[in-house]
Amino acid sequence: MSIARNSVLSFVPQAVLVVTSLLTSIVTARLLGPEGRGLLSVALLVTVMLAWIADMGLGSALTFFSGKKRIPESGAMMYVIYATLGPAAVVLGAALLAWPWLSGGVLGGVPFPTFVAALCALPAMLFVNLWIRLEMVYGRYRSTMLYQSAQAVAALAGTWFVLLAMDGGPHEVVVVTAVVYTASALLMAADSARVHGFSKRVAGPRLREVLSYSVRSYLGGLVYYTALRVDSFILNASAGNAAVGQYSMAVTLAEKLWLVDSSISQATMPQVVGRDRDSSAAIVAASSRMVVLILGVLAVTLWVAAPFLIGLLYGSDYLPAVLPLRILLPGVVLFGSSRILSQYYMGQLGRPGVSSAVSVGMAVVGVALYMTLIPAYGFVGAAIASSATYSLGFVANAVLFCRATGTPYHRIIVPTSEEVSRIRAAVEAGLHVLSRRTR
Repeated sequence: MSIARNSVLSFVPQAVLVVTSLLTSIVTARLLGPEGRGLLSVALLVTVMLAWIADMGLGSALTFFSGKKRIPESGAMMYVIYATLGPAAVVLGAALLAWPWLSGGVLGGVPFPTFVAALCALPAMLFVNLWIRLEMVYGRYRSTMLYQSAQAVAALAGTWFVLLAMDGGPHEVVVVTAVVYTASALLMAADSARVHGFSKRVAGPRLREVLSYSVRSYLGGLVYYTALRVDSFILNASAGNAAVGQYSMAVTLAEKLWLVDSSISQATMPQVVGRDRDSSAAIVAASSRMVVLILGVLAVTLWVAAPFLIGLLYGSDYLPAVLPLRILLPGVVLFGSSRILSQYYMGQLGRPGVSSAVSVGMAVVGVALYMTLIPAYGFVGAAIASSATYSLGFVANAVLFCRATGTPYHRIIVPTSEEVSRIRAAVEAGLHVLSRRTR
């Protein structure tokens, strides 16, 4: 199956997720208001952050060793189960112990029952993330597409039901999220057992290799995601739920653009792992160019349409989100390319420590900027700090990749005329089909 086709199959669930999350954001924004929307954002972000912490680098390790055929398909699911239950138990316990401290600061305004409901989603969320990465390695793009799309639609339906039919609030939305993730995890586990078989045997030497790789990649992954999300917590502690509600709207719209590089990354990672160094470098460079081209066009469109789009979808209460959205867009485009470039060290060279070093640098600079700019400028300061942090990540990964592969810098950001023509032809074909259907 071609990379292009794999990218399309990876794109479909991402696109479904974008549409469903956009619809969800509209109804939550209009029914909950900035205050309720901010509370919900913080509560759900807790689960996402804890899942990143609990990943322990095992997601990258399983992707690498499975792609190199060092873990048999029948035994891979047992590794996923170990990587889910053990870390999740430790992180859940630590989170509960930290509640008295968290509730008075970064989680201010979040009730304890809502916090517990968010924690209940953690094991399933961790399992789902690991499962998707593993199945992508095995080329099951169609199956992952169907499962991810079904999960996104189920989450949308559940959210709309509790808010519109049951007159619920942020707590009920968090509960629905936990239920949907748990059901998805059970169905995915059953499907893997059916397709690959299930072996309980885990080889000791291989497990030690997996753990060694995960330790080297863990620090980078942890600080990488912390640098991306700590801004909302600092903003919540500094300015409250309503400010987070405004800022989260800008982040929601800006980061939807990352579905492009996420789809391409999922489709190309097995190729980056499995091919020789020159071929792998060529794939990464071409993917980076395509990401810059597509994200650049989308970012310009969103920049222009932001006031109209936010006012129409979310109402005038959210118009202050236009400025931070526009500030975020340049960094979002560059960081989309950065995430593609980091694949070379992670997947081809098996050197996650390099990506960890970049992530540590991003985190140090990012947190310093957040602590300086957010108290002074609120969500505008958060946007400036985030965009600068994203851009720093791109510069670091671009320098490392180009020096390691001998690729000229322009080859990772400047699309070829053929690539531009291909994108233009695809857009024109899509517009032609759309115009025919609307006649």
